[in-house]
Amino acid sequence: MAKQTIVLKIRMRCDKCRTKAFKIIAGTFGVTSVRLEREQGKLVVEGEQVEIAVLAQTLTKKVGRTEIVHVSEY
Repeated sequence: MAKQTIVLKIRMRCDKCRTKAFKIIAGTFGVTSVRLEREQGKLVVEGEQVEIAVLAQTLTKKVGRTEIVHVSEY
């Protein structure tokens, strides 16, 4: 199986939104780690067989506008 690295830019207005985004991502099937790059305002998600479009759609609906910046498989 190929490991994925997904970079997402999410419009998070507050700490509560950030916590909610982390909970949604951590609870998604296939996700092994999540980290926040504060300077750039991006979340880096790592995992295997992550449904990227579904994850982005869920985050948009529950947290705020979500943009898929980069996806790489290795």
